[in-house]
Amino acid sequence: MPISENVGFEGDLWSNALKANPTLPVRDADGNLNQPGATEPNPVALLEYVKDFTNTIRALGNVNAELQIADGLTFKTVLGADNSSSTRNSAWSRDLIAGTGGPSGVGFLYIGDLTTYNKLWENYFTYNKKFGNTSFNGTLGYSYQQFNRSGKFNKLTNFRTSNLDQMINNLASSDQANGKGVVAPNSFATTDELQSFFGRVNFGFFDKYLFTATLRADGSTKFGGDNKYGYFPAFAFKWRLIEEDFIPDAFSDLGVRLGYGVTGNQEIPHNVYQERQRYGDWDINNGLNMSGGGISSVAFANPGLKWETSAQTNLGIDFGFANNKVSGSLDFYNKNTNDLLIQVTSAQPAVTPFVWRNLDADVINQGVELMLNIVAVDKGNFDWNISGNVALNKNEVKNFSGLINTGEINGQGLTGAFAQRIAEGQPLFAFFVREFDGFDENGITQYKGGDVQKFVGASPIPKVTAGLTNNFKFGDFDASIFFNGAFGHYIYDNNENALFTAGSLANGRNVRSDVFGNGEGNLNAPDVSTRFLHKGNFIRLQNLSLGYNIKTNIKNISGIRLSVTGQNLFVITKYPGQDPEVNTNKALNGVPSLGIDYSAFPRARTIMFGANILF
Repeated sequence: MPISENVGFEGDLWSNALKANPTLPVRDADGNLNQPGATEPNPVALLEYVKDFTNTIRALGNVNAELQIADGLTFKTVLGADNSSSTRNSAWSRDLIAGTGGPSGVGFLYIGDLTTYNKLWENYFTYNKKFGNTSFNGTLGYSYQQFNRSGKFNKLTNFRTSNLDQMINNLASSDQANGKGVVAPNSFATTDELQSFFGRVNFGFFDKYLFTATLRADGSTKFGGDNKYGYFPAFAFKWRLIEEDFIPDAFSDLGVRLGYGVTGNQEIPHNVYQERQRYGDWDINNGLNMSGGGISSVAFANPGLKWETSAQTNLGIDFGFANNKVSGSLDFYNKNTNDLLIQVTSAQPAVTPFVWRNLDADVINQGVELMLNIVAVDKGNFDWNISGNVALNKNEVKNFSGLINTGEINGQGLTGAFAQRIAEGQPLFAFFVREFDGFDENGITQYKGGDVQKFVGASPIPKVTAGLTNNFKFGDFDASIFFNGAFGHYIYDNNENALFTAGSLANGRNVRSDVFGNGEGNLNAPDVSTRFLHKGNFIRLQNLSLGYNIKTNIKNISGIRLSVTGQNLFVITKYPGQDPEVNTNKALNGVPSLGIDYSAFPRARTIMFGANILF
């Protein structure tokens, strides 16, 4: 389907369904689809004149073998594979008049084959031994992973037929013989490798003092020079206070934990540390669609590119009361992420448009999380267990001297617009917009502090997240109810910015009812501002499951369980958009964004019925 994350004023399928004038007929008197023009596509025409589907076949498997070498010493090897093949056919009829990224009036076909083949080989020794009051567990291992991606793509235009199935199944219907059709074949193949050496030791003393230490050395072909390997240590210590005589009898469990660990991130495209080139329309290293022709560089080399790292310190308390009918944990954490891997636009004019770098900054997350489990009822024929968690988090960028804009905003009159900025002392992806202050007597927007973008104290990162699960069992019936929520964050509604203004109404488009009588003039510019910034607080019934176990005397059948499960059954929120739990990809110059809503397809509500039969 013609769905896009950054389409301009003409819109895609979903945004056109929102903005289409409801007073205009979908079809004329003869039953033909009305198509006002490329800037106002008929969403029904987009459905009928576009056929876009993908078939995927995936196979996963692994085999393992374990050898007992000596008492307490074992060796295990694991071989795994994950192979998938996808074929996509996207056909646009020549009868379609649309500006959603596909050509109008000529017909268009995209064919793409994508294959991924990932391999895994793990080998590790494990040793368990107890020496008096001391227990020991050690692991020493090696892991190798290979990630292969390849693709073949083709584009054809100028079809002699309007039949979508004929376009897909008969490529000769493209007018190649007369030299009118355009063929743009492309292909790519990449291989990335990850090699790891790791070791872990666990010591226990008198069942009171538990110590764990690990060290990983991960090497990735995504980095060059001396930076292929990253070294990631971790340790943790727990004191089981419940084993001490001085702990009051009111506790059924009590312990304190201290931990520190470093993890690495190498989730970047293939080979971005070397100078990359494109041939024709495709980046030959990444298979990314690029404009222009011939062979030319698309990125500066950066052999110094290295692993992104996150170092986290945790201090925790585990507790239990009343024979653990009330139990839980309280954790305080500090996480520092540095050397962030990010694509940075080169200062223009430049030979190449961008370079990948490690950002010279720290992203700090500090917070506390409480987890609580309560056995509310335990009567044998009726059980009720409650589990909940709540976390408070503060996010901040520190030690950063630069400024990076992101959060692209699309729509008519919004070319070059953005809504977020990465800067010192602000949360990551902090909203950077004008501060809306109503309309003047002419219906033109007024801004506090002038017509300038600034930080307004709004972040897309929730300050509070929470979850609540209730599990019930009554005889042969059981039920589970799970709620989750997030609070203290904001969402930028790009849909509202692009579609629901007085200017859109003047152009004959559909708008929300709150646009009427709000004082806005038809000539007002839809600039990026807090007018389109909304609180994203929500509580969602994420999952509800009901089950019944049937006792049976049927031969060879030991039991039957019937169940029904509902997901995303309802959400409580004041966010005016389709769904508050949204994150459209609004990257700007390759820099990711967060918390922007634009033409996002609504989240599905799912009902599933199940039957499990035990033989």
